[in-house]
Amino acid sequence: MKFSVGEIVTCYEMYGDLRIVKSSAIGLITKSTLYNNDNTPVYTVFYKGNNILFEEYQIEKLKK
Repeated sequence: MKFSVGEIVTCYEMYGDLRIVKSSAIGLITKSTLYNNDNTPVYTVFYKGNNILFEEYQIEKLKK
């Protein structure tokens, strides 16, 4: 997996599958799992006061 639990990242909410950014914010990864045992990493991120699932393409390491 590219990211680890406890890492602070930038998250991007998208409009459907269009990959057009709806909003972005900083979040904290609280859990990482593989979706349907399909080797597709999915991360639970504490984002805007809620735990939300994000795929790897929706997350970036926070730039310093």
